[in-house]
Amino acid sequence: MTIEARGLEFAYETAPILEGVDFRAAGGEVTVLLGRNGAGKSTLLRQFNGLLEPDSGAVYVDGDRVSYDRGSLRSLRRRVGYLFQNPEDQLVAPTVGGDVAFGPENLGVDPSDRVESALETLGLEGYEDRLCNQLSGGEKKRASLAGVLAMEPDYLLLDEPTLGLDGDGCARLSEDIQRIREADITVVIATHDLGFALSVGDSFAVLEDGVIAHRGASISREQAVEFGLRTFVFEDR
Repeated sequence: MTIEARGLEFAYETAPILEGVDFRAAGGEVTVLLGRNGAGKSTLLRQFNGLLEPDSGAVYVDGDRVSYDRGSLRSLRRRVGYLFQNPEDQLVAPTVGGDVAFGPENLGVDPSDRVESALETLGLEGYEDRLCNQLSGGEKKRASLAGVLAMEPDYLLLDEPTLGLDGDGCARLSEDIQRIREADITVVIATHDLGFALSVGDSFAVLEDGVIAHRGASISREQAVEFGLRTFVFEDR
Protein backbone atom coordinates (compact mmCIF):
# COMPACT_ATOMS: atom_id res chain seq x y z
CA MET A 1 0.00 0.00 0.00
CA THR A 2 1.35 3.40 -0.96
CA ILE A 3 0.07 6.86 -1.70
CA GLU A 4 2.33 8.99 -3.85
CA ALA A 5 2.81 11.99 -6.09
CA ARG A 6 4.94 11.91 -9.22
CA GLY A 7 6.13 15.14 -10.81
CA LEU A 8 3.25 17.06 -9.27
CA GLU A 9 2.85 20.69 -10.33
CA PHE A 10 0.19 23.12 -9.14
CA ALA A 11 -0.30 26.89 -9.16
CA TYR A 12 -2.92 29.23 -7.76
CA GLU A 13 -3.58 31.49 -10.77
CA THR A 14 -0.02 32.56 -11.67
CA ALA A 15 1.63 31.69 -8.35
CA PRO A 16 3.39 28.30 -8.57
CA ILE A 17 3.20 26.28 -5.35
CA LEU A 18 4.25 22.75 -6.31
CA GLU A 19 6.97 22.50 -8.95
CA GLY A 20 7.63 18.84 -9.63
CA VAL A 21 6.91 17.16 -6.30
CA ASP A 22 7.81 13.50 -5.87
CA PHE A 23 6.42 12.18 -2.59
CA ARG A 24 5.65 8.72 -1.26
CA ALA A 25 4.03 7.48 1.94
CA ALA A 26 4.41 3.77 2.63
CA GLY A 27 1.58 1.66 3.98
CA GLY A 28 1.48 1.13 7.72
CA GLU A 29 3.61 4.18 8.50
CA VAL A 30 3.05 7.68 9.82
CA THR A 31 4.68 10.03 7.29
CA VAL A 32 5.15 13.65 8.35
CA LEU A 33 5.31 16.48 5.82
CA LEU A 34 7.16 19.50 7.19
CA GLY A 35 7.88 22.94 5.76
CA ARG A 36 7.77 26.66 6.35
CA ASN A 37 4.42 28.42 6.58
CA GLY A 38 3.20 28.89 3.02
CA ALA A 39 5.43 26.16 1.61
CA GLY A 40 2.41 24.34 0.15
CA LYS A 41 1.94 21.49 2.65
CA SER A 42 -1.85 21.81 2.69
CA THR A 43 -1.90 22.17 -1.09
CA LEU A 44 0.02 18.92 -1.49
CA LEU A 45 -2.13 17.10 1.04
CA ARG A 46 -5.31 18.12 -0.78
CA GLN A 47 -4.04 16.52 -3.97
CA PHE A 48 -4.17 13.10 -2.35
CA ASN A 49 -7.94 12.89 -2.00
CA GLY A 50 -8.89 14.98 -5.00
CA LEU A 51 -9.76 18.25 -3.28
CA LEU A 52 -7.31 19.79 -5.76
CA GLU A 53 -6.32 18.50 -9.19
CA PRO A 54 -2.70 18.91 -10.32
CA ASP A 55 -1.80 21.05 -13.29
CA SER A 56 0.59 18.28 -14.34
CA GLY A 57 2.01 15.10 -12.86
CA ALA A 58 -0.15 12.54 -11.14
CA VAL A 59 -1.27 11.06 -7.83
CA TYR A 60 -1.27 7.30 -7.31
CA VAL A 61 -3.03 5.26 -4.64
CA ASP A 62 -1.82 1.67 -4.39
CA GLY A 63 -0.32 2.05 -7.86
CA ASP A 64 -3.55 3.27 -9.49
CA ARG A 65 -3.52 6.74 -11.02
CA VAL A 66 -6.17 9.03 -9.56
CA SER A 67 -8.93 10.14 -11.94
CA TYR A 68 -11.15 13.16 -11.41
CA ASP A 69 -14.56 12.14 -12.65
CA ARG A 70 -17.32 12.15 -10.04
CA GLY A 71 -17.43 8.39 -9.50
CA SER A 72 -13.67 8.06 -9.16
CA LEU A 73 -13.47 10.91 -6.66
CA ARG A 74 -16.27 9.41 -4.58
CA SER A 75 -14.39 6.11 -4.43
CA LEU A 76 -11.11 7.88 -3.66
CA ARG A 77 -12.56 9.83 -0.74
CA ARG A 78 -13.94 6.65 0.80
CA ARG A 79 -10.38 5.31 0.90
CA VAL A 80 -8.47 8.51 1.65
CA GLY A 81 -9.89 10.44 4.60
CA TYR A 82 -9.03 14.09 5.21
CA LEU A 83 -9.06 16.07 8.46
CA PHE A 84 -9.20 19.83 7.89
CA GLN A 85 -7.30 22.30 10.06
CA ASN A 86 -10.52 23.82 11.38
CA PRO A 87 -13.13 21.36 12.68
CA GLU A 88 -15.85 23.94 11.96
CA ASP A 89 -15.24 23.15 8.27
CA GLN A 90 -16.02 19.48 8.88
CA LEU A 91 -18.79 19.20 11.48
CA VAL A 92 -22.13 19.02 9.65
CA ALA A 93 -24.68 17.72 12.20
CA PRO A 94 -26.00 19.16 15.47
CA THR A 95 -24.83 16.24 17.62
CA VAL A 96 -21.60 14.26 17.76
CA GLY A 97 -23.37 10.97 17.06
CA GLY A 98 -25.21 12.45 14.10
CA ASP A 99 -22.03 13.91 12.69
CA VAL A 100 -20.02 10.68 12.96
CA ALA A 101 -22.92 8.75 11.39
CA PHE A 102 -23.25 11.17 8.47
CA GLY A 103 -20.60 9.61 6.21
CA PRO A 104 -21.61 5.95 6.60
CA GLU A 105 -25.28 6.84 6.16
CA ASN A 106 -24.45 8.53 2.84
CA LEU A 107 -22.78 5.28 1.79
CA GLY A 108 -25.94 3.35 2.64
CA VAL A 109 -24.17 1.61 5.54
CA ASP A 110 -25.66 1.01 8.99
CA PRO A 111 -23.60 3.48 11.04
CA SER A 112 -24.16 2.01 14.51
CA ASP A 113 -21.02 -0.11 14.85
CA ARG A 114 -18.86 2.43 13.03
CA VAL A 115 -19.97 5.28 15.27
CA GLU A 116 -19.32 3.25 18.40
CA SER A 117 -15.89 2.13 17.20
CA ALA A 118 -14.77 5.60 16.07
CA LEU A 119 -15.85 7.27 19.31
CA GLU A 120 -14.17 4.56 21.37
CA THR A 121 -10.90 4.96 19.44
CA LEU A 122 -10.86 8.66 20.29
CA GLY A 123 -12.07 8.43 23.88
CA LEU A 124 -15.44 10.01 23.10
CA GLU A 125 -17.70 7.28 24.50
CA GLY A 126 -20.93 8.81 25.76
CA TYR A 127 -20.64 11.86 23.48
CA GLU A 128 -23.29 10.70 21.01
CA ASP A 129 -25.90 13.23 22.18
CA ARG A 130 -23.51 16.08 22.92
CA LEU A 131 -24.09 19.20 20.83
CA CYS A 132 -21.16 19.94 18.53
CA ASN A 133 -21.42 23.68 19.15
CA GLN A 134 -20.93 23.13 22.87
CA LEU A 135 -17.70 21.13 22.56
CA SER A 136 -14.27 22.50 23.39
CA GLY A 137 -11.84 23.08 20.54
CA GLY A 138 -10.03 19.83 21.26
CA GLU A 139 -13.30 17.90 21.47
CA LYS A 140 -14.43 19.34 18.14
CA LYS A 141 -11.16 18.22 16.59
CA ARG A 142 -11.61 14.67 17.92
CA ALA A 143 -15.29 14.57 16.87
CA SER A 144 -14.27 15.61 13.34
CA LEU A 145 -11.61 12.91 13.31
CA ALA A 146 -14.17 10.35 14.50
CA GLY A 147 -16.33 11.25 11.50
CA VAL A 148 -13.43 10.53 9.18
CA LEU A 149 -12.61 7.23 10.91
CA ALA A 150 -16.24 6.10 10.62
CA MET A 151 -15.70 5.96 6.86
CA GLU A 152 -13.08 3.24 7.53
CA PRO A 153 -10.42 4.74 5.25
CA ASP A 154 -7.19 3.03 4.24
CA TYR A 155 -5.36 6.37 4.41
CA LEU A 156 -5.79 9.33 6.73
CA LEU A 157 -4.55 12.83 5.87
CA LEU A 158 -4.20 15.26 8.80
CA ASP A 159 -3.73 18.95 7.97
CA GLU A 160 -2.03 20.81 10.85
CA PRO A 161 -3.87 18.66 13.43
CA THR A 162 -2.27 20.35 16.46
CA LEU A 163 -3.55 23.79 15.48
CA GLY A 164 -5.39 25.24 18.48
CA LEU A 165 -4.45 22.37 20.82
CA ASP A 166 -2.64 22.82 24.13
CA GLY A 167 0.05 20.45 25.41
CA ASP A 168 -2.45 17.96 26.81
CA GLY A 169 -4.39 18.00 23.56
CA CYS A 170 -1.26 17.31 21.53
CA ALA A 171 -0.30 14.43 23.82
CA ARG A 172 -3.78 12.94 23.47
CA LEU A 173 -3.61 13.31 19.70
CA SER A 174 -0.28 11.44 19.65
CA GLU A 175 -1.96 8.58 21.49
CA ASP A 176 -4.92 8.68 19.10
CA ILE A 177 -2.61 8.43 16.10
CA GLN A 178 -0.88 5.41 17.60
CA ARG A 179 -4.25 3.64 17.95
CA ILE A 180 -5.21 4.62 14.40
CA ARG A 181 -1.94 3.22 13.11
CA GLU A 182 -2.56 -0.03 14.99
CA ALA A 183 -5.83 -0.28 13.04
CA ASP A 184 -3.75 -0.55 9.82
CA ILE A 185 -4.53 2.95 8.61
CA THR A 186 -1.67 4.74 6.87
CA VAL A 187 -1.31 8.31 8.15
CA VAL A 188 0.12 11.39 6.41
CA ILE A 189 0.45 14.54 8.52
CA ALA A 190 1.23 18.09 7.40
CA THR A 191 2.54 20.11 10.33
CA HIS A 192 5.05 22.72 11.43
CA ASP A 193 5.02 21.34 15.00
CA LEU A 194 8.36 19.53 15.25
CA GLY A 195 7.84 18.20 18.74
CA PHE A 196 4.58 16.57 17.69
CA ALA A 197 6.08 15.38 14.40
CA LEU A 198 8.92 13.59 16.17
CA SER A 199 6.53 12.00 18.66
CA VAL A 200 4.47 10.29 15.95
CA GLY A 201 6.47 10.09 12.72
CA ASP A 202 8.15 7.08 11.13
CA SER A 203 9.43 9.04 8.15
CA PHE A 204 9.82 12.72 7.35
CA ALA A 205 9.74 14.89 4.24
CA VAL A 206 10.36 18.63 3.92
CA LEU A 207 8.63 20.70 1.26
CA GLU A 208 10.83 23.62 0.18
CA ASP A 209 10.70 25.80 -2.94
CA GLY A 210 8.00 23.65 -4.49
CA VAL A 211 9.82 20.31 -4.22
CA ILE A 212 10.64 17.70 -1.60
CA ALA A 213 14.03 18.87 -0.35
CA HIS A 214 14.53 16.20 2.33
CA ARG A 215 13.18 12.77 3.10
CA GLY A 216 14.24 10.09 5.52
CA ALA A 217 13.63 8.30 8.81
CA SER A 218 15.00 11.27 10.77
CA ILE A 219 15.66 14.98 10.60
CA SER A 220 18.54 16.62 12.44
CA ARG A 221 18.59 19.93 14.28
CA GLU A 222 20.90 21.35 11.61
CA GLN A 223 18.52 20.31 8.85
CA ALA A 224 15.57 21.82 10.70
CA VAL A 225 17.39 25.13 10.99
CA GLU A 226 18.41 24.98 7.33
CA PHE A 227 14.80 24.58 6.24
CA GLY A 228 13.54 27.36 8.50
CA LEU A 229 11.66 25.06 10.85
CA ARG A 230 11.06 25.99 14.45
CA THR A 231 13.40 24.02 16.71
CA PHE A 232 12.11 24.67 20.20
CA VAL A 233 11.00 21.59 22.15
CA PHE A 234 13.16 19.68 19.70
CA GLU A 235 15.13 16.50 20.25
CA ASP A 236 17.27 14.91 17.57
CA ARG A 237 15.89 11.69 16.22
